[in-house]
Amino acid sequence: PATSTVARPDLHFDLNQAVELRATVTVNMKNFWLKEDMLDQALDVFHNLFTQNWLYLELVSSELDPKTGQEWDVVSGKVQHSRSLEEDWHMYDASFMVPASFGPIGAVQVKNYHYTEMLLGDIKVFPAGENSGSSAVALFHCNSWINPSQYSPEKRSFFPLENSYLPSQTPKGVERLRESELVALRGTGYGERKAYDRIYDYDVYNDLGDPCKDKSTNRPVLGGKEHPYPRRCRTGRPHCRKCTVLLVLLPLEAATALLYTISR
Repeated sequence: PATSTVARPDLHFDLNQAVELRATVTVNMKNFWLKEDMLDQALDVFHNLFTQNWLYLELVSSELDPKTGQEWDVVSGKVQHSRSLEEDWHMYDASFMVPASFGPIGAVQVKNYHYTEMLLGDIKVFPAGENSGSSAVALFHCNSWINPSQYSPEKRSFFPLENSYLPSQTPKGVERLRESELVALRGTGYGERKAYDRIYDYDVYNDLGDPCKDKSTNRPVLGGKEHPYPRRCRTGRPHCRKCTVLLVLLPLEAATALLYTISR
């Protein structure tokens, strides 16, 4: 695969040498000229034209450090605007100095220090001296909105487009990262959803007809074990208390299955 050529094979086991990698990043920012709030316009001008270091990119190895047997430390790169624009996409460049034995790039991590969200397009990582169209490119097709760090402090992780693994075949260097990403997407089934959450789980309709106010309007619970569909996306909206009281009288397993039908 293309990512296996990112760390040069002839230098792979040399711990004292470093290899330069480069990356191109496409970003779509909200158009501040469409905003009516002049303060927002001024902030956008400042961040987009004068602040250079609001986008941070890190490389994660798919292998373990041969010296320690542990995960490699991530390698950070300096990201700067390339002064080019393709349609609505801003082009950014980054450079990295990685140990020669770093191995294939298993993931990239992104953090947005801009005050507003951005749409992250593609990230291409390749050896210095080659171009982004070469066969040695590691492609990360992100196509994802990245929230500002002030709202979502966690780094966003992306994995190479051409590599899909069964759990037992996941490279050791990104095994823990993939597990944490899965937990972030699954959620716990509790709490209120926030605007920056990426969790997609489901809940029941137990308040159809407003039975909390008028018992005669009570309807069957939808999205549970007996009537699994339709179901609603869980937002943290509380259940009808009267119906919930009845549910907790059921055995724990049955009540849980009825209350939460979570998509895994």
